Amino acid sequence: MWQLNVMSFVRAIRAVLPTMRGRGSGVIVNVSSTAAKRPSTGMPNYSVTKAAVLSLSRLVADLYAKDGIRCNAVTPGPTATSAWLGEGGLADQQARALWQDARGSTRLRCRRPGRSGAWPSRTRSPR
Repeated sequence: MWQLNVMSFVRAIRAVLPTMRGRGSGVIVNVSSTAAKRPSTGMPNYSVTKAAVLSLSRLVADLYAKDGIRCNAVTPGPTATSAWLGEGGLADQQARALWQDARGSTRLRCRRPGRSGAWPSRTRSPR
């Protein structure tokens, strides 16, 4: 997983940097995941590798800004796959975490399928 989810980014960046530096400009956009910021206990390796992509992106941005090169990472949210929707998947894990966290001023609302979506949402009461 490390080779695909991290080292492929490193190799691609190494391949384009000489040309971008010679040109004096360039843009690199890496695709990470929201799992990088909120790790999944069911997919720890995936979460860690996506966090590494965020760190790599920031490092490249800091190192090569002086050469006119920008580097950013996007973090798309859930995609309707078995990893998310399957039994015990990320949706189940998130739902359990949200229910356990629903105390005090935090309320949990679950939308009914077929209405305005099927994803849980958290709202905070104003204080």
